[in-house]
Amino acid sequence: MLEFVTSHTGNLKLIVQGYFFTKHSENNDGKILWSCEKRTCTARVHSKDDEIVHEAATHNHMLTPGQVEVERARVGLKHYCCLNSLFIS
Repeated sequence: MLEFVTSHTGNLKLIVQGYFFTKHSENNDGKILWSCEKRTCTARVHSKDDEIVHEAATHNHMLTPGQVEVERARVGLKHYCCLNSLFIS
């Protein structure tokens, strides 16, 4: 099962082994190509039917400890604020 968070712009970011990937393109057969969110990194992942089917290249940067937890907290806080603002109005 793939894990996602929502970016600041509302797009999905794929999480694989603590690294974040953004959607690069999608083929007609449903395969999605993801690129590492760091623009200078050449790591790529292909997914299909909610599974990783291919990993290309390796990351050229270190993993940032705690980044996944920070993103999850940001998304959760944003969701919480949106829900509570509906009741305040």
